[in-house]
Amino acid sequence: MIWLIPALLVALALTVVLWLSHFTYPRRKGLADLGPIDEMRVETGHPKGARRAFLVRGRSARLDGPARPVVMAYHGGNGSGALLLRTSGLAAPLDQAGFAACLPDARRKWGDGRTETEAEWPEDKALFEALLARLAADPTLDIGHVFATGVSNGAMHAMRLAAEFGEVLSGVAAVLGAVPRPYLRTIPDGPPVPMLLINALEDRMMPYQGGIMPRLGGMADGGDVISVPDTVAFWAARNRCAPTPLTYQTVIGRQRAEVKEFRANPGTQGADLVAVTLLEGGHAWPPRGPNPMQSAENMITQFFSRQLQKSTQRQTAI
Repeated sequence: MIWLIPALLVALALTVVLWLSHFTYPRRKGLADLGPIDEMRVETGHPKGARRAFLVRGRSARLDGPARPVVMAYHGGNGSGALLLRTSGLAAPLDQAGFAACLPDARRKWGDGRTETEAEWPEDKALFEALLARLAADPTLDIGHVFATGVSNGAMHAMRLAAEFGEVLSGVAAVLGAVPRPYLRTIPDGPPVPMLLINALEDRMMPYQGGIMPRLGGMADGGDVISVPDTVAFWAARNRCAPTPLTYQTVIGRQRAEVKEFRANPGTQGADLVAVTLLEGGHAWPPRGPNPMQSAENMITQFFSRQLQKSTQRQTAI
């Protein structure tokens, strides 16, 4: 068990950095090189009467230009939208592909389906609905094509949004997240949602084989999650996918990875599922390597672009 000590120390240090960043990282400081960013607030309509902050990047500069589809991006616990925008590298590929990004801030954590975070869900649900209404009033945004992505706590929250708002979302990309076991028992029925899952085999915070997440002396929330393979199986069944995926090896950033691409069964009106297992690295956004095309953020953008193209083709056919 001695080998656990270095891993726990690294996880503790990472948690401290993220916790401090929630208070010390200004929402817009250090983001000037990422292009125009609007900092906004929205009334959730929740009984708490809270106004919640969010960032919007990538709005069209011209009212007569094409409206941009929107990617809702959810940070990890104790993080912020600004920190996610900086550390994920999502800004450039999303912008190049014609997407706008909306990055809301949690109070501290998202209501992702764990018992430990459930108190946050009513207001987070109201926030999502309020953001949709607010963005729908912007003629430069295509609210008919909304996607969601997130990391860690934000990844589980994005999956919950897929389950609760499947008729709204055009696709979801969850990085380092699994389905919380308590939520699996109450998850509502809903339509298939295209899903990209990126997880790390050596992740100690989000245990690949499922089980109890560490609390790190109270600095993290803990919780019980099902395994990553069971999470993949859940979404494969919900998306009505064929049982045998296309499997291949690749490199994401600087890490070796195995990719499984599940296709929807013909005639089922299902949705695609792509499951990526990083064979190296732990609970951190995959670091970028020498080839920018082989990054997690580029894989997410390409996945959303494919789903956007499929949706557009279906609408044209109708």
